[in-house]
Amino acid sequence: MIRSLRYTLSFFLSAAVILVSGCSSSKRSVEEPVPTAEYTSLDPHSIVFEWQDAYEQKLKEFASSDSIRNGTGGSMFDLRDIDGDGTPELMISPDYGMSTLCEIYTFADGKLKELDTGESGGGGVFGYIPFKKLYNFVYSGDGFEIGKYCSLSDGVFKQEIAYFNNSRNAIATGTLLRYEINGETVGLTDYDKALSNYNSDYSLTLGRKYTFDNKTIDYALRYSESWGTVLAENGRKQYRNLLADYMDSAEKSAGFELCDLNGDNQPELILSEGDYEGAVCRIYTIENGLITVVCSGIGSNGTVFMDTESSIVYAYNAGKHVCWSFDEGELSDYKPSESYTELGRKHLLTPESITSALH
Repeated sequence: MIRSLRYTLSFFLSAAVILVSGCSSSKRSVEEPVPTAEYTSLDPHSIVFEWQDAYEQKLKEFASSDSIRNGTGGSMFDLRDIDGDGTPELMISPDYGMSTLCEIYTFADGKLKELDTGESGGGGVFGYIPFKKLYNFVYSGDGFEIGKYCSLSDGVFKQEIAYFNNSRNAIATGTLLRYEINGETVGLTDYDKALSNYNSDYSLTLGRKYTFDNKTIDYALRYSESWGTVLAENGRKQYRNLLADYMDSAEKSAGFELCDLNGDNQPELILSEGDYEGAVCRIYTIENGLITVVCSGIGSNGTVFMDTESSIVYAYNAGKHVCWSFDEGELSDYKPSESYTELGRKHLLTPESITSALH
């Protein structure tokens, strides 16, 4: 079930937590609303970045190659600024097979460059710890795990620590437990201690955010990285204030993202409660210059999906699709297409990411 509400918040009212239930399309009038013109945003296509054409060429090249995999579990890609230089990196995930590596590309000095991950990792994804600028490449085999944490400098991943354990297999089969740090056998206490500095902060899983279809590629390249620029300052300020207010009581894994769900070239704000079971997303928009909650609870583990063909938002709950439309609210009869984008957790909810996304 989706918890939804349209409830207008005044410009001067903080909106940290709203508890509601049921679906409604009603709006409450607000006295002396701020003129809409002050919140007019630009067309995202009017914002041009140097990296866009190079990434589009690489995506089309991959899409026409023998490596492309279609359908459920097939090829996907991601865009995130993981080195903090203001330009997103491009990640291509051929599939989520156990041994599949995520290809990572950066754009510098007018050229596309593939980053060397050292032939490690798996699942077509990798972990990123924004707080420490560390990257985690893990291969999970049949009962064992081998991985490494790396830093990134001048386009090169540098190994900080490597680890191995067979705990899942040992517990299941009764074989001898093995823990290794940098190739040396250690006890469990020393193993946990060695990794504590690396896994104590929350990480994001990157690589599989967008499907390989023309409309989703266009959204990723021409829209997703532009919202902090095209949204007018008054709108950015309201979203910044809302996120800052919520941050005081939020889980450490809380996140957020901007995405246009109603086609007006002005992004909605998707706020993720966290990555734990039961965490939902709340969706806010700006109407007549004021923040409005349009959906106060949808999602699973703090994420939702957007059908790129229709902008319908959906999640999987108990093996079923739960769907929501910006204009119609909860939908009982809708089947998502194979064109989609994962939403909700592009940014962790931190002062730095709020400033970066809504500069």
